[in-house]
Amino acid sequence: MRKVLLASTALFALSSVSAMAADITISGSTELVLDMGDSATTDDSAFATEHDIAITFSNTTDSGITTSMTYGMDDGGAADDLETTISGDFGEFRFTQGSDEHALNDIDIDGSATAEENFSRSVGQTASDLHEIGGIGTHHVTYVLPSLVDGLYIAGSVANVAGANGEAASYGVRYSASGFTATYGQVKGQVVTTTHAGVAASFGDIGVSIAQNTDDATGRDNKAVLMGLTYAMGDLTLGYESEAMENGTATSDEKHTAIGATYTIAPGLSASLTMAESDKMQGQTDTAFTSVGLHLSF
Repeated sequence: MRKVLLASTALFALSSVSAMAADITISGSTELVLDMGDSATTDDSAFATEHDIAITFSNTTDSGITTSMTYGMDDGGAADDLETTISGDFGEFRFTQGSDEHALNDIDIDGSATAEENFSRSVGQTASDLHEIGGIGTHHVTYVLPSLVDGLYIAGSVANVAGANGEAASYGVRYSASGFTATYGQVKGQVVTTTHAGVAASFGDIGVSIAQNTDDATGRDNKAVLMGLTYAMGDLTLGYESEAMENGTATSDEKHTAIGATYTIAPGLSASLTMAESDKMQGQTDTAFTSVGLHLSF
């Protein structure tokens, strides 16, 4: 990560408005992964690469108001993680074009514990979508309340754009203390409400997390239980994670598990090995993947 301080109005002036000096943080990450898969019907082996860059401008005024803007780029140069934040004693206000950067998705506990989790979920398996919290529509706004109690975070988001779940809202509550974190919240869309509850804790070198996501899509009580477990041994971290999903019928239940190890070679450079299996719903083909990855961050 690199920080640069720029104060030139030639770089930051728009019309007659001059910008104040701003801290600029530039960060990036990239990875190369070889996925060796076997779906019992085809050879699913393939290389995968990903590159991400984030540029953040930030400034704190004499009155104590902090403003920041993040502009991200992913593979192909597409804009990603666009967000503007204004914060102070009044709390925090932010707006973004990213549909997944809302109040609950910012704090949910997902159970991830391995560097790669190449699970293969059944097409049309509604409950499988619950492995992560969905978006609420692009161009939404979020407000975070001022801290009332140490470790307490309360936020709400609202979106108002065209399309399914375009008019949607979410809220999230998180409390953290002494290595323990609990979260709860909902995403309320036009036709579906998703509820999340999760806890995470660390005990020395051991980390554990468990979460449950439920929704009422297609008139059923869909549920996913996510669990993650890590054990750090110096530069080596071992991980286990699982997803158990059901949507009200036994023939639609799924189970996904992964074990893996990540080794830190040097600051910002690590290698990983992950083995994942997907036991899929009736009529679908079970899959297994072994992934080897090289990960860099700057």
